Amino acid sequence: MKRHILKIREIDKAFFDVIKDGRKTIETRAATPQYRKIERGDMLIFRCGKQEIEKKVKETYLFESVDELLNRFDLSDIMPHISSKDEAKKAWHSFPNYQEKISKHGLIAWILE
Repeated sequence: MKRHILKIREIDKAFFDVIKDGRKTIETRAATPQYRKIERGDMLIFRCGKQEIEKKVKETYLFESVDELLNRFDLSDIMPHISSKDEAKKAWHSFPNYQEKISKHGLIAWILE
């Protein structure tokens, strides 16, 4: 089991909070090589400012697009604080260079225990 630190910007603290309170059960990132190394059983340490929480990876999935991901999983498990798929896409695209990274690498999704 490996441990991986995933940083969440302070401006995106809402994502940290829904992981912390257990409403967010699926974490996603652009599937760049560093994130493809994360496997089932690994521990994810989410860090936002000085706060940290740990979650174990129950399962890993790879998707070519946001649409493919949203066809497989409920938005409420990925972004419980966001109400529509369009709003979710805007959120993904608000992260620096994310639209390009997703186009190039796809998305990785981790089911959290």
